[in-house]
Amino acid sequence: MELTVDQALQKGVAAHKAGNLKEAEKLYRAILNTRQNHPDANHNLGVIAVRAGKVLEALPHFKKALEAKPNTEQFWISYIETLIKLGQLNDARQIFQKGKTFGLRGDKIDLLKAKLSNKSGAIPPAEADSNSPSKQQIDELIALYTNSTPQEALIFAKKLIVQFPDDHLIPNILGAFYTALGKHNAAIKNFSKSIEINPYFVEAHNNLGNTLNELGKHDEAISSYNRAIELKPDYPEAYNNLGNTLNELGKHDEAISSYNKAIELKPDYPEAHNNLGKALNELGRHDVAIAVLNNAIKLKPRIAEVHNNLGIALNEIGKHTEATASYNNAIKLKPNYATAYANLGVSLSYMKVKKYSNSLANNYLGVLNSETIARPSDLINSIIILLKHNETIKESISKYHSLTLSSVAPEICNRLSEIPLFMKIMEICPIPDLEIEGLLTELRKLLLLKSANFPNKTKLVTFQSALALQCFTNEYIYKETITEKASIKSLEESLQKAYLCNGEMLPYDIACLASYRSLFNYEWSAAVFPPQDLDLLFKRQVVEPSQETLSKKVIPRLKTIKDETSLAVQEQYEENPYPRWINAGLEVNSMRPAEFVAKMKLQIKKDIDSLSDTPKILIAGCGTGQHALETASRFKDSHV
Repeated sequence: MELTVDQALQKGVAAHKAGNLKEAEKLYRAILNTRQNHPDANHNLGVIAVRAGKVLEALPHFKKALEAKPNTEQFWISYIETLIKLGQLNDARQIFQKGKTFGLRGDKIDLLKAKLSNKSGAIPPAEADSNSPSKQQIDELIALYTNSTPQEALIFAKKLIVQFPDDHLIPNILGAFYTALGKHNAAIKNFSKSIEINPYFVEAHNNLGNTLNELGKHDEAISSYNRAIELKPDYPEAYNNLGNTLNELGKHDEAISSYNKAIELKPDYPEAHNNLGKALNELGRHDVAIAVLNNAIKLKPRIAEVHNNLGIALNEIGKHTEATASYNNAIKLKPNYATAYANLGVSLSYMKVKKYSNSLANNYLGVLNSETIARPSDLINSIIILLKHNETIKESISKYHSLTLSSVAPEICNRLSEIPLFMKIMEICPIPDLEIEGLLTELRKLLLLKSANFPNKTKLVTFQSALALQCFTNEYIYKETITEKASIKSLEESLQKAYLCNGEMLPYDIACLASYRSLFNYEWSAAVFPPQDLDLLFKRQVVEPSQETLSKKVIPRLKTIKDETSLAVQEQYEENPYPRWINAGLEVNSMRPAEFVAKMKLQIKKDIDSLSDTPKILIAGCGTGQHALETASRFKDSHV
């Protein structure tokens, strides 16, 4: 005879009470085959699942029971306690608040409230036989880390672990402390301990994934994120973090799916929108990325990374002016944002303006003043285009062409020295423009030969110093007339005599000589205390060459070179280290080889995971070292 639903439930409950769980489960499932939303059958199946340690499987049964019969107090209690076991405390609190509207009250409800008031979700010490710290202790721990030294927080956390060895929250917090301190192995140990105590604590799985990702252990990180998602399918942060790891591995399509899931679960999640835009950029879908990133800015306008990624997308579709504005927004929000400065440099290198702009000039200056963001040679052509629209420079070039510089040379030099960007490029890199080269060559000659006609030489020293640095950097390539050579010879003798006789050595004369010959060639240069206007000139032409000479003595060599040709080549490179450089374009974000291969989409025969995390790299013919330094900055923990 076939049982009715009520009869099957009675038999199931009886079997359940008698401890015959298999029979009880069989009867409950038979009921659900007929009535899938039956509240008591669902609830009791959930209870059996929890007892069997299958807490995650219990959750949907409790949820269905509660939806079908929301006035049953025990259904609320079972559902909330299961969420706590899974570490889904925010969800548990939300359900608790909802339950209060249905009139939840009594001792069991008060106990639930106490559990939820504790950040760990554990029963307070008075009710949990002192197995968990109090909310006050957890608050004190976090306050110590936030407002005091990390060491004090670590000491207090370790005391709590000794006092409460079975609490899962403390090692998770301790893991976060170690992550912030860059001690990733210690962080992993603590997150793993938290998971060992409570395998359903999703936050620890997510945190473990983040730390593994930092260490480049991407496959393990993905496993941790997937476990967090398995435990809590509506966990947007885990989907977002999973997307980040997939994106780093070059799996952009999979990353995009993960970001979209995070946004589906949490539409107002600006970080996920930002990361989605970044992944779309990687795939070349820049128009879509721009829309996504603009949406992220609407949600939260003050995230520097979003403006930076928007700049990347705009730059890629040729909107360099708009890209520059986005990078500037990022830098305003985060003044030391090296990545934004580097990207700004890339955008500026493409600019071909039709009029001069002080704000744009200041952008170039910002990048050049950073010293390690970009090679000046990558920017110089676009800078020259901008500067040649400057009225002073246009007038100066015009007077050079019309052979009328002689009468106005001091005025022109002083006006040029008031253009910071022009002075900057004179100081740090060769200027590859024939008109500017002609102008500077002629001004150098006039400053040497007509000095007696210039009444106020002190004002000219600033320009002269920059000119001398330009000539030093370009290896004194400007042509000299016979008259100039004779005048330089006379100037050398005059300065030497002044030095030997303790006479006055004018900064004007020193700078004038330095624009034709390196000061390092003169013995007196090391003994002279330079005036402030010539500090940088002496640093480049005297101090740094001295340091190079000392370094040469301690650099190990494989064998002594005796071959005449090799010695001649060595002498040439040491006297004229071409290309002489001041600023370098170092990588802002170094990568491991596997990350680099994925990012560049390189086809390699080896398995990507077999690539060394501490590579040895040979630069065959590294010139004056710029290539070697930039390579060393590109690859994390490399030996070049």
